[in-house]
Amino acid sequence: MKKLLSCLALALVLTGCGGGGGEKAPEKVTKTCQLSAGEGIVVDVVGEAADEKSKVDVIHMKTNINFEDLGVSADAFKEVSDEQKQELTDQMKTTILTSMGIDESDGVTFVKNEFTDNGYELHATFDVDLLAKALGAEATDEMNLEAFVEGMEESGMTCK
Repeated sequence: MKKLLSCLALALVLTGCGGGGGEKAPEKVTKTCQLSAGEGIVVDVVGEAADEKSKVDVIHMKTNINFEDLGVSADAFKEVSDEQKQELTDQMKTTILTSMGIDESDGVTFVKNEFTDNGYELHATFDVDLLAKALGAEATDEMNLEAFVEGMEESGMTCK
């Protein structure tokens, strides 16, 4: 009987049923701001925080370029070699970072940086202070989600 109780206690501990293992992490609130930079180029900047009044924890930037909207056919792009695609992805990443005035070593994490069947996608995450630097604003520990949206809208983006 003692062995059975010990096994049951061990099973409870291992499955997390003995203390908060089933608790969910609090959900984050996000606000997405979008900028269309001409035909076929869309940039989404997403701020993430615990709530509207909390400091923005992380910024997600998603850049999508649709080649067909730019007049480049998918068939023409299929002839590009993998080596050429890699060179182009590196150039795109560098161009975007340079245009923002930031560097990958500043704390940018590239989640996705690749060519797709009909375009190019770059998804990066970074600290809110890097966004402030890119916008030419002062870095602040107080940038909450409301201030993030206000700043993005002032720079010409549409937020929801």
